[in-house]
Amino acid sequence: MSLKLDLLSLWMPEFVIKKELKLLGDVTIGELDRLLQENAPSYLKSVKRPVFEGDSTAIRAEIASAHNKRVNLLVDSLGRDKAIQLGREALFIVGKDLGSQIKNRIGVGKSLNELIKAASILYLVLGITFKVKKINGDIFMVVNRCSLARHYSPETCLILSAADEGVVKGLNPKIKMKFTERIADGAACCLASIQVEE
Repeated sequence: MSLKLDLLSLWMPEFVIKKELKLLGDVTIGELDRLLQENAPSYLKSVKRPVFEGDSTAIRAEIASAHNKRVNLLVDSLGRDKAIQLGREALFIVGKDLGSQIKNRIGVGKSLNELIKAASILYLVLGITFKVKKINGDIFMVVNRCSLARHYSPETCLILSAADEGVVKGLNPKIKMKFTERIADGAACCLASIQVEE
């Protein structure tokens, strides 16, 4: 296990959180803009790139608002089903790339414990708290608080949660995560199954 992974899981200064938020915002918003450019270029003119000002709470809200606007435009132009399909496919790939970068940057090993530690760092940046639990022999991630959920529409959450699923795959290709319940849909918590390939 890397020392960097251990240290970041214990404490992360605000300036690092803001830097990582801006990176995540740039990448995810950029991908949604690319989808709009390819599928509904006239709609892209109605959105501006956020400037990411203020503290981490303000930046998270700005990112969530930018995600919402773009997902709503995709749904308006393509219809809900097509927008969700294209959005989830694209954001999963973005997440997988981010997961691979994080793995190399902070040194994430192959164990489930190291993946959970890396996820806790990423979710700290996003303002998300979670626990990993075994329920009837299966492993689940239970998200009790998500700073993005109160800003997201159900469609935005459905699309952006694919990035989380991709991050897990990028961190460890033998581990798969799939959300089955979401706070943005009205659930008490977000629930994601975690499957480890033998």
